[in-house]
Amino acid sequence: MSEDKHNTPSLSPPLPSLPPLSLSLLPPLPSFSPPLPLSVSPPLPLSVSPPLSLSPLSLSLSSPLSLSPPLPLSVSSPLPSLSPPLPLSLPPLPLSLPPLPLSLPLSLSSSLPPLPLSLPPSPSLSPLLPFSLPPSPSLCLSPSPSLFPPLPLSVSPPLPLSSPLSLSLPLSLSLPPSLCLSPSLSPLSLPPSPLSTRKRMSVIMRAPSGKIRLYCKGADTVIYDRLADSSRYKEITLKHLEQFATEGLRTLCFAVADVSESSYQNWLEIHHRASTSLQNRALKLEESYELIEKNLQLLGATAIEDKLQDKVPETIETLIKADIKIWILTGDKQETAINIGHSCKLLTKNMGMLVINEDTLDRTRETLSHHCGLLGDALHKENDFALIIDGKTLKYALSFGVRQYFLDLALSCRAVICCRVSPLQKSEVVEMVKKQVKVITLAIGDGANDVGMIQTAHVGVGISGNEGLQAANSSDYSIAQFKYLKNLLLVHGAWNYNRVAKCILYCFYKNIVLYIIEIWFAFVNGFSGQILFERWCIGLYNVIFTALPPLTLGIFERSCRKENMLKYPELYKTSQNAMGFNTKVFWAHCLNGLFHSVILFWFPLKAFQHDTVFGNGRTPDYLLLGNMVYTFVVITVCLKAGLETSSWTMFSHIAIWGSIGLWVVFFIIYSSLWPLIPLAPDMSGELLTEDSNGVLWVVGNPTLMSVHHQTGTHLCDT
Repeated sequence: MSEDKHNTPSLSPPLPSLPPLSLSLLPPLPSFSPPLPLSVSPPLPLSVSPPLSLSPLSLSLSSPLSLSPPLPLSVSSPLPSLSPPLPLSLPPLPLSLPPLPLSLPLSLSSSLPPLPLSLPPSPSLSPLLPFSLPPSPSLCLSPSPSLFPPLPLSVSPPLPLSSPLSLSLPLSLSLPPSLCLSPSLSPLSLPPSPLSTRKRMSVIMRAPSGKIRLYCKGADTVIYDRLADSSRYKEITLKHLEQFATEGLRTLCFAVADVSESSYQNWLEIHHRASTSLQNRALKLEESYELIEKNLQLLGATAIEDKLQDKVPETIETLIKADIKIWILTGDKQETAINIGHSCKLLTKNMGMLVINEDTLDRTRETLSHHCGLLGDALHKENDFALIIDGKTLKYALSFGVRQYFLDLALSCRAVICCRVSPLQKSEVVEMVKKQVKVITLAIGDGANDVGMIQTAHVGVGISGNEGLQAANSSDYSIAQFKYLKNLLLVHGAWNYNRVAKCILYCFYKNIVLYIIEIWFAFVNGFSGQILFERWCIGLYNVIFTALPPLTLGIFERSCRKENMLKYPELYKTSQNAMGFNTKVFWAHCLNGLFHSVILFWFPLKAFQHDTVFGNGRTPDYLLLGNMVYTFVVITVCLKAGLETSSWTMFSHIAIWGSIGLWVVFFIIYSSLWPLIPLAPDMSGELLTEDSNGVLWVVGNPTLMSVHHQTGTHLCDT
């Protein structure tokens, strides 16, 4: 298109099927900086038959207009006020748009009504968020037959929304022309934060003409139940929804209803009484919503692509190899959920699928019991098929008398997918498995709808991402992406389980070794109450002399290298099956400590059966025996920690050899204090007596060898 010297357009051959397009220019709108570019790619194909009558299109042009291919223009009246003249060979069209919310109303009927674009000034948000229209993520429109393939929409940069579906309301192109979110359109009633159990959200608005309308968005199953019989586009929209779902897109439906002034005032009074009720407020509010959310007219549907995060299929495949059962609880449609199951490799092509969709309690009970009967002996065993159940059927499956059938069938499947479930149903499923199956449950999610499920499970993991931080703030562990769950479970989970198990068992062992010796000594002293060890030695046993070994076991112990843990997920079964800490292992360590106490006490006692006079003139007494036994105990317990260690580090050496050295240094200093310091007179000279005592060296070597030979055999057995 070009411009001559009189600033008149040079028109290409006119289109035969279109009447002239009247372009009227209104006063310019307030400028916004930076402007909001809007572009559509690919171009929208429209076949117009019969010719359409288009009303004036109001545009605010912040820069010259470029139309390609040439479009015949008919200017209704001269424009003397335009200075400089409007060139018709122009660069691309940027529109100066206001901040969100933005509504681009478009009627999807066969004849297009006027297309008003309302641009209210809103200087509170600056700079404006630019909108571009690349293919991903896509907002697909329905039900217009002419809008196929769908029109892709995307927002850049990403908006901090609670859910990807929250983008569909401000960007919906299925709203009628009368809905234009401008200052002249005021909300009459906006209910509190919508409950996720409703699976829908509504708002009542008054148009500039005074007409009251209710707009509702929600799941297709919920919206379709509330549509009027005269609602149009139900069949074609349903076909589009099924197609979107098979492509893995998340769908929403939109509907509208005209509300008379009298009906609205009556409902408003009922809603006010329900909202101020002191008893059953939630139930009464739900009943009030049902009174007005009815006889809706379908506007259309949206489909938004919610891509899987990076390495989700590989992560799930690895977790399955680790013998972890994975259930998907989602609010998406059944077709979408199945598509996601295939995308994340939870479902395979050769896997059979049991799809259960029932509308009554009796049919649900009959279907579940029938499938359980068909399995026969294979019930309660893993079979190569998946169970898919929708939210309506799940409501009956979780009821009393049917729950056991559902649980037995689900546990017999390799995979379970529950679709169109509410947050409450997610929590109920987790609670059922948690109480009736002796397993540890882990729930992971990234949205506010997953909070209840995360808090119900034994272990809750929240993913912090585009859907907010509600799940992350309510969880036990927070990760940035789903792929980090593999490291969390197979590496850090297995390591920490092994560390905690060894630390607990070792603490029980070392205390049994020392304090059971006092019981053996009671048989020797006639149960007089005399203790074998010096009091400070007993008090410092757990505080100093044996404090470091369990600390290093609980912090630095690694059963296997990280690379091997990820390469061989089967290693996770050791911790998954509680092989490191159970009743058998616990009592084995207790008996091990009991046996060591017998060796460490009775061997030295037999060595002192005969009277002996040492070089310093002292004779053996209970304290000499106690110090010798205490030395054997410290050495044995510290070396036992070394036998329990699988991954030796510098800290392991410091803890084991350093603890033995601490006792030796303490014994030297403590036995030399008196009479310089009036403390522990009974310990005076004990060091010289021990050094000159051949029994210490003769008995100590075979005693320690027998103890650790038995310990090594025990470790190999377990």
